Formats: sequence, structure tokens, C-alpha cells
Amino acid sequence: MTKPSLLLRLVSGHALALMLLGSSLFAGSVGLLYAHVLKITAMRDIGFPIAAEVKPLLQRKAMLSEQSEIAKLQASARGSSYREIYDLYVLPEKADAVRTLAVLETLLTHLREKGIVRSIGGVDSWDADGSSADLSVTITAAPGGSAAILDLLDLSGVLTVNDALAESERARLLALTERENPAVIAAVEQFLGGDLLQYAKVPQLYESQLFKAVGTERFEQDFRALADSSRLRSFAQTALLLDGGDASLWPLPLFTVRSAHWEATEGGEVLTLAVRAHGKGDSREK
Repeated sequence: MTKPSLLLRLVSGHALALMLLGSSLFAGSVGLLYAHVLKITAMRDIGFPIAAEVKPLLQRKAMLSEQSEIAKLQASARGSSYREIYDLYVLPEKADAVRTLAVLETLLTHLREKGIVRSIGGVDSWDADGSSADLSVTITAAPGGSAAILDLLDLSGVLTVNDALAESERARLLALTERENPAVIAAVEQFLGGDLLQYAKVPQLYESQLFKAVGTERFEQDFRALADSSRLRSFAQTALLLDGGDASLWPLPLFTVRSAHWEATEGGEVLTLAVRAHGKGDSREK
């Protein structure tokens, strides 16, 4: 074999090897590129849904923050006037015996005009220890009148819808709102801050405004169940006994019944009460 022939075969062999090597490298690069495309696709499929979820969450957080600030401003605006009323009439620094006696006599006179009280016996009052004032009174009431009087004393200290609900019931109402429509926290705060006597006059109006704000039938059903199982309904009915009476009767000072004696007689129900009116300085709570 001549040298040129040998050289030609050697060059041809090297070219074939280089071509095979190039093909292998190209196939490998295509495989890596395909794997990279698959990874990008997977990240897109995973990342886009997460981004789609995160955005509404951020929007909801901002919305709740805004509603919370609105509720605080509204509560502050209402709270200033209600706080003044509460401090002056419901729980003053010190319960004044003379003023408390006047409130009780006005209340019993109003109930006599309604036919609940038939006659009022001796009424007495005196300053007790601390910032309290004690009162004693004997009343002759119509049948069922004694229970109405005790219900009114139980209502004492209540000013708003919020006051008529237990802490657990308020928490439940807020949870229902959060579940259905967290954007209406301000409307719920407005409902809770409403005057109980005004609510008692037209409860359907107050509740319909709340239902309209939340906007779901499930909330309406759950709210009615909550309200019916709470003392809101009974407190509202009792508050109506004060409607049409002297303006000084609402809200009632914070009273506690220290003792009560009831007796049925031919003239009616005789109720003898010992009552304490409280002031802020009194460490004992209702």
C-alpha cells in the first residue's frame, strides 16, 4: 500500500469519528435544552397559581386593614359621645344618693303609668361605702310586674347593642362576618355600637342594613340563630318599657339587686327591694 493511500484512509477514519462525536454532542445538547424547557414549564405551572393566590391575599389584607381603620375611626367618633353618656349616667365616678333616688322614683312612676306598678311604698336612699349608693323600696305591682321590674334592673348598665351581647357572642358575630365578607367589618362595628333602645324600636331596620352590607343568606340565618340564643332580644324588649318615658331613664345607672322579697297578695305582687347603684370607685362589679 502506498503512503498516499494510507494517509487517505487515516484522514477518512478521523472524519468519521469527528462526525459521530459531533452528533453525540448535538443530541446531548438537545436533551439538556428539552429538560430545561420542561423545568421552566413546571416552574410556570407551579409559580403562576401561587402568584394568583398571593395577589388576592395581599389585596384582602390591605382591604381588611383599611376596613379596620374605618371601623376604628367610626368607633372613636361614636365612642366619644357614648363615653360621655356612660360616665355621666351609667357609671359616674361616684353614685349620688339623691340623684339615684330621683331616677328610681321616675322609673317607678313611669311603670305605674304603664300599669305595671300599682303603688309605691317607702323609698329611701343613703350613701354606701366607697362610691356606691344604696336604696330600698317596697312596690305593689300588677301580675307579672315584679318580673318586669327585676328585668329592668338587670338591664341597667347596658347602653349599646354591643353591651347586650356576651364576649363569646361578639366574637362569633365577627367570625361569621370574616367568613362571609371581611370587607364589611365597619358595618358590623356600626351595628354593635348602635344605641340599644333605638335598636329595640326598629330591630328589623338595623338588622336589614347589616344583612345588606354582608350580602349572604347564610350570614342572615346564622345571625338570627345567634341573636335568638343571646340576651339581645330580651334586653331589647325590656328596653322598650322605657320608651316614651322621661329622657333621664335611658340609660339606667348600673344597679345590682342586693336582696328581693316577693309576695302575692289580693292587691297584687308586693316586691321589697334593696338595690345598690355603683360608681367607678366601687371595686365590686355587677
